[in-house]
Amino acid sequence: MNVFLERTGNPWMDWGIVAMHHFLVQQEEYVLQVNLTDSYVHFELPADLDSEDFISVMEQYLRAQMARLVLPDLALKALGMSVPKRSDGLPDPRYTCRLSKEQLTLVREKPRLKKTQPNLKASLSRNYVGLKGDFDTLAAELENAIRAFWQQQTEKPSAKAMPCPLCGRALWPLSFKMLQNRNPLFNKHQNLRPRGYFGSAENPTMCPTCNLLNIFSVCHNYLPYFTDKSTCILVPGTNSLQVLSKVFQAQKIRLKDMAGADVYSYTTNIDLLRNQAPYQALLAVYTALMNRYAPAEKGYVQDPALGQEEQRGLSCWYLIRVSKGQHVTVGAVNTVFVSTRLFELVRSLDYGRNSDRRGNISETFFARVSSGKEQSVECLAQGLVEEDWSVFSRALFGLLKETRRPRNSVRMAPWSLVFFDHFCDFVLKEVDKVLSSELIDDLKTVGKVIGYNFPGDIGLFSNLNNIYDAETFSKALREVLFKLQKKAATNKKGDKETEIRVPGEGRIENILRNLQEQNIQPMKDVLLIFASLQALYRLTAKSKAEKESTEIG
Repeated sequence: MNVFLERTGNPWMDWGIVAMHHFLVQQEEYVLQVNLTDSYVHFELPADLDSEDFISVMEQYLRAQMARLVLPDLALKALGMSVPKRSDGLPDPRYTCRLSKEQLTLVREKPRLKKTQPNLKASLSRNYVGLKGDFDTLAAELENAIRAFWQQQTEKPSAKAMPCPLCGRALWPLSFKMLQNRNPLFNKHQNLRPRGYFGSAENPTMCPTCNLLNIFSVCHNYLPYFTDKSTCILVPGTNSLQVLSKVFQAQKIRLKDMAGADVYSYTTNIDLLRNQAPYQALLAVYTALMNRYAPAEKGYVQDPALGQEEQRGLSCWYLIRVSKGQHVTVGAVNTVFVSTRLFELVRSLDYGRNSDRRGNISETFFARVSSGKEQSVECLAQGLVEEDWSVFSRALFGLLKETRRPRNSVRMAPWSLVFFDHFCDFVLKEVDKVLSSELIDDLKTVGKVIGYNFPGDIGLFSNLNNIYDAETFSKALREVLFKLQKKAATNKKGDKETEIRVPGEGRIENILRNLQEQNIQPMKDVLLIFASLQALYRLTAKSKAEKESTEIG
């Protein structure tokens, strides 16, 4: 028997196709051959294969995947306890228990579990799109769903059968409702206009094959997610099943295993993600696709999961927001289009005065930066992902303004800023090539002079931020030079506390020569970026010794 599973164009169902491919390649005893191409998966089964054997093997596999969806309370994990199994062999997602005083005392000794309450309960993985009732229904219907798939592939349909609205195969007598607990991209959602394949509030039916693909997708929790007010699931978008399969394999290994004994938070399964926000999550996902954690190195080593051609095939990510209560509410689905540029952004870089340190953007910067207004940090990530240096420069300026407020909530290590300086220089010159390297160096030097001498002068930085043409650019530079001359006149000789830095005349002249209309915006952005970075460094370094040992530039 030969079965072809063509790419559907629905990212959730395509994820189910590569999940089924992952299952099939492990079944050498039952499957003669499996072929994966960009557009379809093909597998061949022996003519004399006992259908009951194949159905049983697939059911056992999917039940094992379903068992991974049930998570113990973190306190149970700390005590080395697990969720007991039900009569059907699956862990009970409704399991509850109460800790004894001795157990509670033991759990509260853990740094992250100090506020644990005695009443505990199991839960479902945050990237599972159904409720506990949906989990029970899936467990009860699983065998029939697989059996219906087998029948559809081996028996001829009725001549009067209607086509499946998803794939065009004949609808079988046993068809299935297109429900959002199988695929969050189906049918209408609360407080939103109806959407999906028919744009209506109806729940149309789909064939057994499409139903099984959605089940495979639901059961595999290898999709990255993070949780803030709701759970945001990141689904890769590509025109190639081969690329999608590579992403599947990488995320299976490189995402955090929520069942792991060392995992004490279910907020996200994305390693290196500190701030729960979409663009930072996307950068952290790409960091994991580009770098692998090596225990022997006690850090990350560059090991791309995708080759250069495969990187080009990963074109976008779908951000699906899911809220669970009495019902599952799926919010608007956002699409973030990406390019191979993101793989360049997350590669490891050497930094430091002697290039004796190595880091990447997620681990060395975003994981070590926080702010009371998290949107400022997220806008930095947004500017990087969308290649919008205006958004990026304004976000850095916003962080600088926050540090000057009475209740400064910005927290960042000086070393992270040293790395970020090297990172910005690398991306501006070698990745995006926004201006010539010489002009970037001149703007960088002038920007650092501004940040070094006037880190707290928000008015001066506001003038830089408000540049919009050659005249306002020249005016801002004149103000900088005037302030430098004024500061130099009042400077005491040999007093290092009031030491000033002055840019060379040649650098200023080169900047003025390049003040052409098409260059104004990128020149302003580069100037503001390095001025803000240097000012942030001056304001956050804790001591003079620290400033001298890790000075930017």
